[in-house]
Amino acid sequence: MKKYTLTIGIALMLSVASFAQIKVQSDGKTTIGSTATPSSGFKFQIVGQSAFTATNTSITSAAMIRGNNGYSTATTPDFTYYGDTTTGIFHYAQSILGFTTAGSEKARFHSNGNFGISTTTPPARLTVYSGKTNTTGISVKNWDVDLILTQDSVTNSGKIQVMSG
Repeated sequence: MKKYTLTIGIALMLSVASFAQIKVQSDGKTTIGSTATPSSGFKFQIVGQSAFTATNTSITSAAMIRGNNGYSTATTPDFTYYGDTTTGIFHYAQSILGFTTAGSEKARFHSNGNFGISTTTPPARLTVYSGKTNTTGISVKNWDVDLILTQDSVTNSGKIQVMSG
């Protein structure tokens, strides 16, 4: 009976060990979600999507890192939220960082330092594009004074308004 118990115990340990999803290598490198060695240059690697929560109860919303292997898009941002996976920060291309809500790009940083809101090709350090006539392009608020830049659709010219209250 002892021989069978020992054989079954060893078999169970080997089967559990062969499916381990946390692997610590002899040099200290660690992988979670795989038994492979971390990619070159990394001491720690998580394979797959990762959620970060304060508790282990049912998740309704939590920070999440998507396990993309390559560039991401507005509909699949790398840094996102569990339960709201089309909102977050994505890596569109080399040295370009985008911000998305509801799967639609809202803003973008370019490698040249330009930042665009509602445009993917900002020609200046800060570009805000409303895309519509007779709408507010930029509104700067300081306590009870507003500086508003708009376009007049009748004269097709820009307007600067200073409003109080």
